[in-house]
This record gives sequence, C-alpha cells and structure tokens, in this order.
Amino acid sequence: MQQIEMQRKEPLNENVGILLSGCMERECAADVKPRNSEPHGAFSHTVNMLLRQMHKEGTTVTYRNLILGVRDSLSKRRFKQSPCLEGSEKWADTAFILRD
Repeated sequence: MQQIEMQRKEPLNENVGILLSGCMERECAADVKPRNSEPHGAFSHTVNMLLRQMHKEGTTVTYRNLILGVRDSLSKRRFKQSPCLEGSEKWADTAFILRD
C-alpha cells in the first residue's frame, strides 16, 4: 500500500479525527472551471467526482483510498498539489461517511 505522507512530525492522539487537505503546506491549491459550472477547487471537484464514481461502482470508500485516488487523478491531470490526510493513522482505513 502506498505510504501517505503526514505533515506532522509527532504522532497525534488516536482519538483525534481526520482532516483531508487539498495540498501540503508548501504547495498552492489549484482551481478548475468545468464546462457549464462555476470555478471551484481542483481538490473538491476531484473528491466529488471520485465519490460519485466509487459509489456507483459499489466500492467501499475509506479516507485512505479516497485521498490516494484524488492524488492519482490530480497527478494525471498535471496538477502540482499533493492532497493529504491529517490525523491518527487509526482512522485512515475507516469508511468515509456517505449518504444517499
């Protein structure tokens, strides 16, 4: 499994939640303007796109596979940002909360 780079040097308490961020501290988050839509963040757009795709495919969405999928998608589209997880490793493989 691909390692997720954590920005913090010291481990967090395992009871701390998890945060998805659009880029690392030293990077700049990009915007996109899809056809017939208002501009918004490339990260947010990609998360939304992947959540819809994974839900349609019946894939269990975890924080880890979501963030890795977003990284892969942004990289293939030549965005120079590295989305990451902040929080305890305990939560990385838990299911991302989705509602129909």
